[in-house]
Amino acid sequence: MEDSLTTSTDSPLSAFIPSYLEQLRTDGKSPVTLERYQERLQRFIAEMGDCRPGEITPEKVSLYRRHLMPRWTPKTGQSMDT
Repeated sequence: MEDSLTTSTDSPLSAFIPSYLEQLRTDGKSPVTLERYQERLQRFIAEMGDCRPGEITPEKVSLYRRHLMPRWTPKTGQSMDT
């Protein structure tokens, strides 16, 4: 397992997750919170690829957020796909 001392900026995002979660654990975050953070990070990687942290741009985050938005119109509740 890599940690923040051995993980380089060329490492993929997934390499940083264990040390990030460990830091949150030592900061007192609950096990449920840690599980949710891990799930969300893994979902981001699954959807956007296991890129290096420096490759995560505001545009990439915006694209991911749009991907998570429900496909419903706010006024009618109708699916935008029909």
